Amino acid sequence: MQTCINKEESLLKELCTLCEQYRECQVANVERLQLPAQIADVKSKILHMIVERINDQLKEIRIVMSEYQKLFDRIHESRMRTFKDLPKISYLIRPNWIYPTFAVMLEWVDDSEKEVYAQLCLKYEFLDTLNYKDEEIWQKCMTTWIEADTKILEKFEERLAYLQNFLADT
Repeated sequence: MQTCINKEESLLKELCTLCEQYRECQVANVERLQLPAQIADVKSKILHMIVERINDQLKEIRIVMSEYQKLFDRIHESRMRTFKDLPKISYLIRPNWIYPTFAVMLEWVDDSEKEVYAQLCLKYEFLDTLNYKDEEIWQKCMTTWIEADTKILEKFEERLAYLQNFLADT
């Protein structure tokens, strides 16, 4: 998951740079400078190239998001396996001084699964309503995604460690 976060961070940074280039090129007023008509063609070609690069970046981001989907599926499968491999039903209801009940730990895994899925849905929704002219939105989005992904990863790793230790002790 950390690899996905790092990949996503670098892709979003590149995307922010491309969006800034697009915005700067879009703002350039070629007509006011009274340059030959070919310059306007150059501007439109540059804009077209930038949009193509942005679309390429978006494709790569979608690939990373599909990796998130695979992680989500693995979390879900792990949870389902845990239910199947449950040694005794008493562990569901009997807490001890080291671990909470097994049911609580399964709820933690379920919460983590829901958080990963919600994050994935938000990213898909954002990419679908993309406006690459507004760099500020990209900066906020990148920061928010990275922070959220890191928090989810840390929480999931902590909860998974509890669950693994519990299963090892039983």
